[in-house]
Amino acid sequence: MKTFVLFGSTGDLATRYVLPALGTLLQKWVYDTLICIGRRDWSRDDFRNFLAPYSDLLNHTETIFYVRLDIEGGDYAELKNTLQDISAMNNEKWIMKNDGTTENSQLLKTHEVVYHLCLSPEYFVTVAQWLASVGLNTPDARVMIEKPFWHDLRTAIALNLDLQHIFSENQIYRVDHYLGKNFVGELMDYRLNQGDDWYSARIAKIHITARETLTIEDRGAYYDNSGATRDFLQNHLLQLLALTTMQMPHSRLSDDVRDRVFQAISSIAPLLLDPRHDIVVGQYRGYREVPWVAPDSRTETYIKTHLTIDNPHWMDTEVVIETGKALDRKESSVRIIFRDGTEKFFAETPENKNNAYEKLIEKAFARDASYFVRWDSVRAAWQVVDELLHCTDNCPVLQVYEPGQVPIISWLWK
Repeated sequence: MKTFVLFGSTGDLATRYVLPALGTLLQKWVYDTLICIGRRDWSRDDFRNFLAPYSDLLNHTETIFYVRLDIEGGDYAELKNTLQDISAMNNEKWIMKNDGTTENSQLLKTHEVVYHLCLSPEYFVTVAQWLASVGLNTPDARVMIEKPFWHDLRTAIALNLDLQHIFSENQIYRVDHYLGKNFVGELMDYRLNQGDDWYSARIAKIHITARETLTIEDRGAYYDNSGATRDFLQNHLLQLLALTTMQMPHSRLSDDVRDRVFQAISSIAPLLLDPRHDIVVGQYRGYREVPWVAPDSRTETYIKTHLTIDNPHWMDTEVVIETGKALDRKESSVRIIFRDGTEKFFAETPENKNNAYEKLIEKAFARDASYFVRWDSVRAAWQVVDELLHCTDNCPVLQVYEPGQVPIISWLWK
């Protein structure tokens, strides 16, 4: 028996990506039942109206439940009772006794539950503690948490310590949705097929970019406390760089791959502390007029930088990463330029674009952790950016750029 419990079910992330993915996965029998958690006092009809845009879910409402819950201190026993009712309805089976007769068993099947916290990180520990208070942190449970994995190195360490008092590391699935994108899977397959012949001797330059034409829209409260470095560079882009530059794993098993990812991120020299890093930061004009953005905000909406990999295999390869909002084009890509002048280009296109949450949720039920970020890699990634985030002296100068353009940069190759 497999149940998916979605916290934050009426939020933007859930309604745009997670619920459509859950509809598809329900058709594929990846899981059996869905519990949506929300604060609204909805009747059964209200909940059906909410599900109306998701036809794949609406056609299976007998396996979908809504539990009203204040996540900061509500009656989590209600959630536990719902899970127990689901078990009672679905998990009884007949077993064969030693003498060849049968008897009705006591809910013998294991009830596997995946909790997905589509919430801000300040609620992760609170929800985990309440789940534990009613005994819902069982060994078969898994908990998916969304980036950002808090605010900086110090807060990330504190968050992880608190979570690991409740769930073990192998139960915590840290979501970086880029790892579920098809083009990233293509990149990983290509890297693994190259074997050991994959270093500076062959590769001259690596350029990783995540450009967006959209502004921050109505997310001022979140973004002004995040910025491009926290929002994209620390997680998505460093993961892409690690997958590109990792040494060949001993196998394709999740721990072997994630060992190599950790080693790759750990080899990146910290930004700002290393004089070899050129850093350009920018803020698009009009950003400070967005609601909930400070009128004197210094938050960057764009960053582009050289990175140095302190590993003898990569010392002679030029690495550049960039990300930003309100730019000239939308692009998510990894560009590899070989020393013989040829290139390999991995990018998200209309042909390979997918809802990454379909793959991630399916992998969570399959206990395939290779599509999720391990704690040691999270810590190493925060170490790369932490000094820049807390910069007080000799900080990069914040440039203002017009929406639809990019800051003028003279030192970077095109």
